[in-house]
Amino acid sequence: MDTERRDLVRKFQQRFHQKSLARPAARPLRLPYRFAVPLVAVLVFIFGGAWFEMSRGGEFLATGNAALRAATPWVVLAAIPAWYWVLCRAEVWAPRVYEDMPTWFVRRMVVFPFAALLAAAAVGAAPWGWAAYLGGLSGTASRMEVRVVSVDAPRRSSRCQQHASVELRGAVARVCVHTATVGAVPRVGDILVVSGRVSRWGVRVESVHAK
Repeated sequence: MDTERRDLVRKFQQRFHQKSLARPAARPLRLPYRFAVPLVAVLVFIFGGAWFEMSRGGEFLATGNAALRAATPWVVLAAIPAWYWVLCRAEVWAPRVYEDMPTWFVRRMVVFPFAALLAAAAVGAAPWGWAAYLGGLSGTASRMEVRVVSVDAPRRSSRCQQHASVELRGAVARVCVHTATVGAVPRVGDILVVSGRVSRWGVRVESVHAK
């Protein structure tokens, strides 16, 4: 049995090696330096900002930027087909990456649309994530009043178990009330006192108290 198993493994390895040799050599994608640097900077901005939004967005109230806030859904919708096109073109630019992936139909109908949706969401979240990051690095200690617009249902599966939408300086933003609130969970219409650091980017929330 051991001899037969070794023979089967050896035959499989030989077939895999022959198949690898039979594959045409893929031309590597080489971007000129003047294009590679901006591309890397854009990717860092998008996915770095999305990471900051997930990790710090619940503790930050972005103020102002009403035009950007209104345009964000449209930017996300426009980014979906753009990312889908990039993923499809990547099959031509870097074919070796997709050799061990599922079939063409699964890639084009399932994997690529889902990946394009996630990447487009990262585009929409990036500006707010960088605002939360930069706002956490600067600002002055301050206190201000906000009004609770809505309170989300508790979710024990997420990092922040409960969010609330509050109105601050004419803008509505979400804040994590599970970790920041002192005392009872606020209700819709309550006035809260937010303590934190105020900067040009918004307010980094440190604690929330009932008025």
